[in-house]
Amino acid sequence: MSDPVRLVLAEPQVRQDGTVLGEVLYVDRFGNLVTNIPQELLPLDTTLRTQVAGREVRGPLTAYALAAGGELLTLVGSSGYFEIAVRDGSAAAALEIGCGARVVVYPVADSGESVVSDRCSAE
Repeated sequence: MSDPVRLVLAEPQVRQDGTVLGEVLYVDRFGNLVTNIPQELLPLDTTLRTQVAGREVRGPLTAYALAAGGELLTLVGSSGYFEIAVRDGSAAAALEIGCGARVVVYPVADSGESVVSDRCSAE
């Protein structure tokens, strides 16, 4: 290869409130949506909520078996990156999205309310 091209991947962003903004990097052969968010950026000692394609997704779970068949879930995959999946199905097909889709992961207070302060609210 005489003229290689360096691939530049989008870096996830972490806000002061702990919200992580990322995107889908690739879709694996099972239809799992692998993001650019490494496990190290996620506060796994607290409850997290994930928004993708206008949906809120459960997790992160430690195993696919903890979700019901056909249920959307999030987990940290074997590559060490945050993933959106469907148990016994394809998240890419279920959400009708692929590479470049925006993923937002935010921490949730013990009360179940988001700790994110800059979210829009209905007036």
